[in-house]
Amino acid sequence: MNVGQLIQRLGAYPADMPVVLEMEYEPCGDYEVATVDGVHMEHDPTWDPMLRVYQSPGDCHSARCDPPRDVVLLGGQARGRAVVDVEPMRPAIGAGGTP
Repeated sequence: MNVGQLIQRLGAYPADMPVVLEMEYEPCGDYEVATVDGVHMEHDPTWDPMLRVYQSPGDCHSARCDPPRDVVLLGGQARGRAVVDVEPMRPAIGAGGTP
């Protein structure tokens, strides 16, 4: 995604909404932003105060987690889209068969 695309997609959200980077469990490297999604997450204040850590609701194991709120999640992997590549089977007109 380029800068223009990122700005356009972020423009769909309120300016005061937190932007969160999705954690990658991949080999070290730099990753391009592939997705921009509005999601509901909880802030876990038990981590380093300089690093605001958000988790999916219910994944926060601290009783001190802030209430869930809407955030913009920047993801590094494009979401898969199901592709159906088949033609429906249609019975031939006049084909014999039992009613």
